[in-house]
Amino acid sequence: MKRWLTHLLIVTYLGTLFAGVACHALELGVQSHPGMYMIVWDMFCGWSSYAGRIEVIGEGESGKYYQLAPGPWG
Repeated sequence: MKRWLTHLLIVTYLGTLFAGVACHALELGVQSHPGMYMIVWDMFCGWSSYAGRIEVIGEGESGKYYQLAPGPWG
């Protein structure tokens, strides 16, 4: 019984996620209820696959690179 409940939970979760992504991709009922935002986009709000930063570097006469100024992040 516990195994069936676990499988049902997984299938429900994946089905809801797939339905939300499909609705947003096809623009079907996206504005119909606020739950669509929570289903698809709010799940991964803090996730980022890359880091972006700016650094000021310079090359010395010896060919070695130096950091000229610290970044604004500290």
